Amino acid sequence: MSFKTMSTHDRSVFEFFRGIDCPRALTCWLLYSYGEHDQLAKLEWRPIDYNSLSDARDSLSATKFLSKASFLKTSFDKRKVALDSFFAAEQTCKDTNRRFKGSQFENAETQAIISMMSWKISHCLGDIDADDFVDSCNWGPGATTSLKRRFATHPQKYASSKDISLAAYDFVKPWFNSAFPLWDIKHFCIQDSAKIVTVPKNSKTDRTIAIEPDINIFLQKGAGHLIRRRLKRVGIDLNTQEHNDKRARLASLYDHLCTVDFSAASDTISKELVLELLPDPWRGLLLALRSSYGIVDGSYYYFEKFSSMGNGFTFELESLIFWALAAACCDYLGISRRGLSVFGDDVILPSGAFDLFSRVSKDIGFSINKDKSFSSGPFRESCGGFYWNGVDIKPIFLKEKLDGQVPLLKMANNVRRLAHRRNSHYGCDARLRRCWTFLRDTLGPKIPLVSDGFGEVGLAVNSAEVPSLKRAKHGHEGFVVKVFADLPVSHSRDDTGLLLFRLRQIGSQDGQEGNDVTLPMRTRRIRKNLTVPVVYRDWE
Repeated sequence: MSFKTMSTHDRSVFEFFRGIDCPRALTCWLLYSYGEHDQLAKLEWRPIDYNSLSDARDSLSATKFLSKASFLKTSFDKRKVALDSFFAAEQTCKDTNRRFKGSQFENAETQAIISMMSWKISHCLGDIDADDFVDSCNWGPGATTSLKRRFATHPQKYASSKDISLAAYDFVKPWFNSAFPLWDIKHFCIQDSAKIVTVPKNSKTDRTIAIEPDINIFLQKGAGHLIRRRLKRVGIDLNTQEHNDKRARLASLYDHLCTVDFSAASDTISKELVLELLPDPWRGLLLALRSSYGIVDGSYYYFEKFSSMGNGFTFELESLIFWALAAACCDYLGISRRGLSVFGDDVILPSGAFDLFSRVSKDIGFSINKDKSFSSGPFRESCGGFYWNGVDIKPIFLKEKLDGQVPLLKMANNVRRLAHRRNSHYGCDARLRRCWTFLRDTLGPKIPLVSDGFGEVGLAVNSAEVPSLKRAKHGHEGFVVKVFADLPVSHSRDDTGLLLFRLRQIGSQDGQEGNDVTLPMRTRRIRKNLTVPVVYRDWE
């Protein structure tokens, strides 16, 4: 494949691998260029195979670059792989439910840990305040059983949502019209099952999510927000990944903490586990709001799991369970909980508790992902952060084909950010300059130059390279630069749905969450001024 016959996309991929310049980069390019995409997607990176920072970082960058690419021509039936994983997780939950009903655990410590977990969860959650729950209910950004993602704005959900499970209907019937007088419960329709669909995950498999009934999601988000606020009281902040990121870096330096990741964590939260751990008021609340059945290709399946991704409280529930498990293991062993952090299924805990944590996790139905869990050595990974002896070696991922200005711009900026990280933020690694220059030249001179920090609104460069950069006036700090930005076209509406949405905004404890009155139907390019920071990043 010569330069003359290469497409812009292939040339960009080639220039990236040439810039990384390591044996793994050559392997990846040969597999890609000769169409061996199955082998490329199966490539694994293991920190145990490397002794130096530079070798580990280069190999990681090359291996991960195309690991989530949607354009690879593989032979995998990604939807089938995802559904097979879904049903395997259901079988795991069924086995776990059976163990809980018979109290038959493999490890002697498991029952003691479960009792400690139950006490910790009860102490963390406390009582349910009815007003607090009602005020916390809200919509998420996704689709529902009656609305596609394209039309799933908050006002539209208030105006047209009607599906609700029978258990949820019985739960809200006595008080719903009092809490939401403009929202008539008489128009609700019973929909007792969630729709199981697949969405892209990586080059080898999709992931399954459950699209829940409309009103269930609204109520589930309320329960999730309550759990989120309770967790913050015990030091677990689910509003940011910063804590996990910082602790992963420290763990890679001092080897005192381990980072743990699970396989299909949300799909293996068994029903009996939740019933065993949660106190009565919370158990009844979540049982009323969950879906008991799922529809897959027109067939109905009874859920052995308690909830899956797509449910409005699953993320908070799994965070609560893993926090309680990690804390209980530390207390059981008499180890300080200092450094313990949880974000979903990304867990950080003292290395001394890792073995017990692993054994009990398996006993209660969870499978630790050994490829992404690290309890010793110089490497740690958590919440998308990759660290080797305290050095940030996070790779970049090319997910879509480079067939337009937007993906080319994202690629160019990501390459420069990677080059900046590779030089520990003291300038940019010159080995990637050729790749970045090719992308810049392909984009052409009309792409605006901006300082980094405001997303893909221009080509991120050193502030000294921005010709339109001017100091802000009238007492404002920073600088002003012209950029191009895509904005959604606004659609006017005047109905009950919008009124309910505005009233919810006024009373929301989360400020302007969900402010999506506009629909992303099409976009127009506009010129806009923004105050941006100065970031000096020269090539070295």
